[in-house]
Amino acid sequence: MRQLPLRVRLAPVERYDLTMRGRTPDVRIGGASTSRGRRAVPSGANTDPAGPGVPSGANADPAGRGGPSGANMNRSGRGGAGTRRPRATRPDTMPKTPVSAKPVGARRLTDVSTVRDLLANHGIWLTKTLGQHLLTDDVVLNRIVLSARLHPKLEVLEVGPGAGALTAELVTRVRRVVAVEVDRRMVRALRTTVDAPNLEIVEADALAIDPATLFEGRPYSLVANLPYNVATALIRRMLSFPAVDRPREIVVMIQREVANRMAARPGDLSVLGVQVQVMADVQVLFEVPPQAFFPPPDVTSAVIRLRPYDEPCVPLLPSPARFLQTVRAGFAHRRKQLHNALGDLGTGSERIDAALEATGIARTRRAETLTLAEWSALSEAIWPVSGETPPPPNDDPPADDRDGMDAPQPIGSA
Repeated sequence: MRQLPLRVRLAPVERYDLTMRGRTPDVRIGGASTSRGRRAVPSGANTDPAGPGVPSGANADPAGRGGPSGANMNRSGRGGAGTRRPRATRPDTMPKTPVSAKPVGARRLTDVSTVRDLLANHGIWLTKTLGQHLLTDDVVLNRIVLSARLHPKLEVLEVGPGAGALTAELVTRVRRVVAVEVDRRMVRALRTTVDAPNLEIVEADALAIDPATLFEGRPYSLVANLPYNVATALIRRMLSFPAVDRPREIVVMIQREVANRMAARPGDLSVLGVQVQVMADVQVLFEVPPQAFFPPPDVTSAVIRLRPYDEPCVPLLPSPARFLQTVRAGFAHRRKQLHNALGDLGTGSERIDAALEATGIARTRRAETLTLAEWSALSEAIWPVSGETPPPPNDDPPADDRDGMDAPQPIGSA
């Protein structure tokens, strides 16, 4: 009788993901906790490392994998006025070190079905008016947290916290978080998903907040997933405050085209690029595809880092108002040569030609090719230091500098 060979089935070897070390627990919406898994990198996502400043022991996998599981980040931050503001926590009663957010759920908020359940339980309908797109990719969330370079003594301003994905990560890493949310429904949801003594929730329009009141001159960072329709205005506003009230660092997610315009070099500059770059160093960190959100937006996003200067990097001569007036005139007619475009200033062609010659700027150049230093010198040469009243601020940017805005934006002058 033929004897068949004995087959032995070996148990699979258990694999340990070493990138899981040093991460914070998930924030949950139900009862028991569960183990976290690994999500695939979304198609089209930027897979560079998080960049400088990655905390020791944190995941900086070049493939962009891993990262703390998170939840949705609501892209809201603007709305009606007259909302209530909770009493601020006194600085001397705040915890000296970050605390862990209280677990209040079982599944990650990056899970779309969990997000749907949360919205349904709180009667929330997402609206494009508020730019509400919820982040459902924990890889992206992890990269934002690492890029923000958080530390236990830091205070953070978050605009549009939504249901609290980023908020939950922040409260475990910094001394204090001020979360500004305009949507009252999202405020109620946030109070159930993140319960931490170092969290202060402010129900207000992000464009109406006053950092001097919220932080009283103490250093803070702005870390947020900003709604597209207020991102440009909010960044301009933050850069317009006195140096003591500006964020020490800004790490935010905005529309990719707007991010590229803010960081553009001479040859591709715009009014927005000039305005932002005279007040801050700008760096585009990585892109985020539409598939990383629920519901997916129609455009690609990008995370940028801005480091505001204490003073403008070039003199805004003869005054900030005149400097901005000169820049706007130059970009008002992008296809015109500079000596023709500046005719809208109403100073006369003789003065414009003399200023161009004095600064060594060719009459045939176009506005987008000038450096910040050249704009400063040109503005000073065109306008006398005294004897003329500067024009009132113009809050309505040129048509090609609206960046998708439906309403005029405030100007962040120096």
